Amino acid sequence: MRKISIIVPVYQNALNIHKCIESLVKLNQKLNQLGYKLEIILVEDGSIDNSYTLLREYLNIEDLAIVKLTRNFGQIPAIQAGLKYAKGVYIGIISADLQDPPDLFLKMVPILESGTKLVIAERKSRDEGYFQRIMSKKYWWLIKKFSMKDFPAGGFDFCMFDEQVAKEIDGINEKNTNIFPLIYWLGFKPKVIKYSRKQRDEGVSTWTFFNKVKLTIDTIIGFTYIPTRIISISAILTSIFAFLYFLYILIMWYFGYGNSPDGWTTIVLLILVVGGMILFSLGILGEYLLRILDEVRNRPNFVIDEVIRKKPSE
Repeated sequence: MRKISIIVPVYQNALNIHKCIESLVKLNQKLNQLGYKLEIILVEDGSIDNSYTLLREYLNIEDLAIVKLTRNFGQIPAIQAGLKYAKGVYIGIISADLQDPPDLFLKMVPILESGTKLVIAERKSRDEGYFQRIMSKKYWWLIKKFSMKDFPAGGFDFCMFDEQVAKEIDGINEKNTNIFPLIYWLGFKPKVIKYSRKQRDEGVSTWTFFNKVKLTIDTIIGFTYIPTRIISISAILTSIFAFLYFLYILIMWYFGYGNSPDGWTTIVLLILVVGGMILFSLGILGEYLLRILDEVRNRPNFVIDEVIRKKPSE
C-alpha cells in the first residue's frame, strides 16, 4: 500500500492526545479501503505537561513516529521538523486539538490523485469566541489585502499536499515565518474545500494574544513590502507638508501679514510629528534588522532530541 503521512504538532495537549490518536487510527482504517496506509508523525514541541509520556503509550501502533524537540520552538518549526520525517506520497497537517475534522482528509486524497498538488481546507465559519474570530479574520484579511490577492479569505492551517510541494517547503529554511502562507506562495494552484471549525473540546489553547501579534508581524514583514512602503510614503508626505509650510511662512513674512509668531506651538507640533515618525520608522527597520540577524546567525529552526518510531511489519 502507498503511504500517507499526517503531521501533528503537539504542545500542552495532554487532554487531547488520546482522542486525537484514536481518531487518526480510525482514519487509517478508512484509508486502507482506498489503498493507503497512514503514517502518523507526532512532533512533541517541548511540552511541560505529560504529553510526551502519553505519546509514548502509543508506540505499539505501526507507522507511528514521535519526533521530540529539545524545547518549545513553536508550531511552525514543529511542522517543519515533521516534514523531514514524512515518507508518504501525500502529506497532511492537522492540529492535535481536533478542531479540524480528520475525516476531511478522505475528501482530499481523491483530489490529489486527480493531479492537484495542494488541497487546503478553508474555514467558512468558526465555532469560537468573538475575540478569536475577529483576530483570525483580521489576520487573514491582512494577508489577502497586502500580500496574496487570491488567498482564501477564511485562511487555513489544515491541508494536504504531494511530495513535490513537501520537497519545496523542506528546501526553504526561513525563520520567523508562517508555513501556510509560504505553502500558498509556492504558486501551486490549490483546490479549496470549505468547512466549519468547531470549538476546542478539551484543554486551553496556548495560542496567546502576544503569539498572534508576533505571527501577524512576522507574516506582514515576510510576505509584503508594506512596512517599508509606509516609511517611504510618510517621508514623501512629510516633505511635501514641510515645503508647503515653508512657502506659507515665506509669503507671510514677505507681505508682512500680522506679527511674527513666537513659534512655540509650531515647533512642538513639528517635533512631535517628525519625532514620532522617526521612532515609528526605526521600529520597522529594527524588525527587519532582527530578522536579518536571525538569518545571518543561521541557527536551526528546531533541534531534535530524539525520534522514536516503530518499524512497520512486513
